[in-house]
Amino acid sequence: MVTAWWKLIRGSNVLFVIAIPLILYFGFLDVYRDYVSGIAEVKGIESSYVLALDTVQVIILALSLGLVAAAGYIINDVYDQQADEINKPERRTVGVKISEKLAMRAFYTLAILGLAAGAYVSYAIDHLNYIYLHGLSLAVLWLYAIDFKARYLIGNLLISLLAGLNVWAVGMFALLPTALRLNEYDIAVPVVDHPISQHFILISVLAGFAFISTLLRELVKDMEDIEGDKRVGYKTVATRSTVMMAKVIIAVVAALEILGLSWVISQWSEDKTALFYILVFLVIPLLAFLFYLPKVHKKEQWGMISTGMKIQMFMGLLTPVVLLLLAA
Repeated sequence: MVTAWWKLIRGSNVLFVIAIPLILYFGFLDVYRDYVSGIAEVKGIESSYVLALDTVQVIILALSLGLVAAAGYIINDVYDQQADEINKPERRTVGVKISEKLAMRAFYTLAILGLAAGAYVSYAIDHLNYIYLHGLSLAVLWLYAIDFKARYLIGNLLISLLAGLNVWAVGMFALLPTALRLNEYDIAVPVVDHPISQHFILISVLAGFAFISTLLRELVKDMEDIEGDKRVGYKTVATRSTVMMAKVIIAVVAALEILGLSWVISQWSEDKTALFYILVFLVIPLLAFLFYLPKVHKKEQWGMISTGMKIQMFMGLLTPVVLLLLAA
């Protein structure tokens, strides 16, 4: 039964969602925290006030994002039973090992816990309105499950947007409130050439990477699930296009990701370690995928590519942390 629940909530994916904000906060934003603490000490301000998120709060934030993601996976499987019976019968859980009624109870429980945790952190940093991130995510995941996943490209874009928002949440909850609190003490935070601004820009770049890489993987997954999606009438890129046209669309998205990474390389051109890391772990795998794409025809091949893209995304989001560790 434990295995069934782990599969239902996509345990490894949920751990990924939880890990990213924690890794970015503790492994990357330490420079920002040291800077703000130093400013606070000079100005005689309590650093715990200026540093919006503390350790406990950032852990709760990460868990809240994981709870929302788990709820989204459950509601998706509840409404996707017919297609899953064709696409992945061996991995089905809802209606097989876990009843639909029990799955829905789990969805509501996780959704409420995720909202409550998000509300707590939002309240703790004096920005209760930030709870809209969790509310919006749950609403989109629900609508995706009952409708948008069956619409041409819309579902793919929405899921990709949520992936980007999950990364951007670190900047939203940690950096923005800090900048506002510094302004209370007439400590200006310029848009550029400032540690807080630079960290926020970099997190925004990572969020953009999460968006485009998730979109690419979503399109690949549509190709993997084309048989079942056709049977149930889903209007995805895979089912509404010829195989050739679908591959062209996928290739265009991959090319856009390569262009984005090329821009990042141009910004870090003097950092040979960054150049090597981005080329080897991010760009070359995409180029290899584009070379291999015309030869992909079987469901198993699409599945392998999807798994590889998940690894590539993880490596991409870890880029600033890895580079900091290598430079230490």
